[in-house]
Amino acid sequence: MVCSNCGHPVAPEDQYCGGCGAYLTDAPAEETTPVRDDTWEVPYATGPPPPEPRQGPSAGMIAAAIAAVALVALLLVWLFGGDDETTAGDQTTTAPATSEPATGGETTDEATPSTTPSTPTESPTEAPEPAEIELPGSAQTCGSVGGFTVYSGNDATSCPFAENVGSAYADLGETTEEATLSDVSSPVTGETYDMTCDFTTPVRCEGGNNAVVYLVPVG
Repeated sequence: MVCSNCGHPVAPEDQYCGGCGAYLTDAPAEETTPVRDDTWEVPYATGPPPPEPRQGPSAGMIAAAIAAVALVALLLVWLFGGDDETTAGDQTTTAPATSEPATGGETTDEATPSTTPSTPTESPTEAPEPAEIELPGSAQTCGSVGGFTVYSGNDATSCPFAENVGSAYADLGETTEEATLSDVSSPVTGETYDMTCDFTTPVRCEGGNNAVVYLVPVG
């Protein structure tokens, strides 16, 4: 801008003209339009720098950590290992002496008694003995049948019937009590009769029509 009085260039903040000394109260005579500089550009604002990549633990740090862990483990073993050995030793020395069997044939008062119940020995039952009777002198010998000598005990008893009685009694086998023989046939009468034989020696059988038979074991 210039002074309106003399045309001397002045600055906007000047109050007096440096050429004529006039008081600058009027508007400047002319204004100059500033020339635009098309080459001027807004500078590019860069962003913040990227963060630096993290670095993993170095080999030295890893070795130091392993050494520290090993040291702690050794310390724990040293602190607690001695107590375990002492406890094991105490348990070994306080084991009951009765855990091992006695040797050398020696017996102890604390021996465990046998729990097997004793079974009483049963004596074999003795077979009863037959009562002994006398063979009458009037008995008639008829013959031997089934291990017995057969006798007719009276005149009402025939030898064939007596022998049939002996055979029927022998078929019973060994007996220890009174026995009954059913339907013993008589060759003389053609009839059958029931005979009851006592547990005696000799065996005495009677029945039918007053028939009497004696059986004496042979030998």
